[in-house]
Amino acid sequence: MKFNIKTMVVLIFTNLCFAQYTAEWTSPNLGQYGWGGAYGFDIDADNLVELEARSSSAFMFYNGNYTSAWTISFPGYDYLNVFHPRDIDGNGMLVPLTTDNDAAGELVIAGYYYSSPSYYGRFRVYDASTHTQEYESPLITGFYGNGTLEDLDGDGRDEIIIVRYGSSSDSYVVVYAYTSGVEDQKGTYAIKSAGRIYPNPASGNTNVTIPFNVAAEEISAPLKVTIYDAAGRLVRTLLDNTTAAQGKYQLVWDGSDEKSIQVSSGSYFVHILKGNKDHVQNIKYIR
Repeated sequence: MKFNIKTMVVLIFTNLCFAQYTAEWTSPNLGQYGWGGAYGFDIDADNLVELEARSSSAFMFYNGNYTSAWTISFPGYDYLNVFHPRDIDGNGMLVPLTTDNDAAGELVIAGYYYSSPSYYGRFRVYDASTHTQEYESPLITGFYGNGTLEDLDGDGRDEIIIVRYGSSSDSYVVVYAYTSGVEDQKGTYAIKSAGRIYPNPASGNTNVTIPFNVAAEEISAPLKVTIYDAAGRLVRTLLDNTTAAQGKYQLVWDGSDEKSIQVSSGSYFVHILKGNKDHVQNIKYIR
């Protein structure tokens, strides 16, 4: 059989006519400003990829067989955002990542609302296996809701990275970290310090430098710097309820506790409390 250009055009056109797509499923009405999608995540490890749907005040997950799996109500908040999980154990299954190392994965849901002249919002952390809420942040001024999760300091826990957007001249990226060293208990999430502790990890009897900033609005707030071990026990108090002028500062920790005894190998948590804002960083000591 000979083919010429005309024959090929007819065949291609005929094949295109047979390409059809039919709707398999339509979600319930999501109301005003509803949207959703799917990103290839099996959040409950049932071997079915979940669909997501969002309305102005709720987040819904549907199983891969289109049955309702989980609804998270977030009344009063718009533009709900879920921080999606990924494969953290290398087994090829996309399961919820864990921020507190309690073996159960977490989902972080964020939302905001606008009240002139600024935005306000908060984020929540949910246990993906029990569908229970583990944490709700305080109200955050200038919070637009965009964010992601990433292990920035290599401590095995993912930090929550959020964009704060208040106005045309007021926007920040803020990093929150899980602050409890007790693995089997619920903890809280605090703003991470902007300065990086170094060296980290530290070995031997190396001194550790702890940088931090005091902003103009923080000069009257009491300042406290403490170090806790992985079991949540206080190891050392470096500063206690003092005040400082605006500027950049550094503290040095020699790796000893309150009795001047050198700490053992392990993870430690540096808390920089300025007023009611707790900034936290993790440091690893290797003896």
